[in-house]
Amino acid sequence: MLLFDCGNSSVAAAVSKTDKSVSHLDKFYYKEAAFLNDLTSYIEDFGIKEAVFCSVVPGVTEILTSIFHEKGIVHYQFRAEKSGIVSHYRFPGDDRILFAYAVKNLYPGRAAALIDAGSALTVDYLSSDGEFLGGFLMPGVQSAFDSLSDVAPVLAGYSLEKRLSFGADTKSSIQSGFTSLFAGGIKEAIRIVRDASKEDLLILVTGGDGLYIASLLEEQSVSIEPDILLKGLVMYGLKKKLAK
Repeated sequence: MLLFDCGNSSVAAAVSKTDKSVSHLDKFYYKEAAFLNDLTSYIEDFGIKEAVFCSVVPGVTEILTSIFHEKGIVHYQFRAEKSGIVSHYRFPGDDRILFAYAVKNLYPGRAAALIDAGSALTVDYLSSDGEFLGGFLMPGVQSAFDSLSDVAPVLAGYSLEKRLSFGADTKSSIQSGFTSLFAGGIKEAIRIVRDASKEDLLILVTGGDGLYIASLLEEQSVSIEPDILLKGLVMYGLKKKLAK
């Protein structure tokens, strides 16, 4: 089964041949000129005639479904309202509910703080009953870092690294500032979720900036799950197949 997690800036692709396992991971960025050709080639290379995907970008949804129809690929789109997840959040993004769906199935009966560190950064609360209670939405780490140089070009050219100390120059000040900003914000979000849950809380991190975010939470027990959305797609696809 082909898997596609279509985020705000890229498509994460993978193949699944067994329950919950993923392989042949790749990523295709919308801004790259060869995006469409590379994505099409990936789909053609495996000769697989089943696919499941989640997309938060309508234009990419149209591209994928068009390719699937052209290639005769049976496909299923993950939709929040059809996932079976009870949501207390009005009109949640499919990607946020996919994260909840994966965790509910992989860690049944566990309350969790779900941290997705992509173009946007979300910290969401999944109850031990498997209900999505909403959460926090903030700029993604790299998005915020890039926007700083957009509005202040003199600050361009620096790298994003973890630093918790007084900055002695522009580079170290930026790094300390971003570390403090995101460490403080995410820890406060987790505290609020933990106070609300009053249970032993899983803290799960995924997304392109997941390793950076996890490094800011060293004093807490954090599980880094880079492929958890793709695993969620595997489970959703198998469920849809059985329901046919």
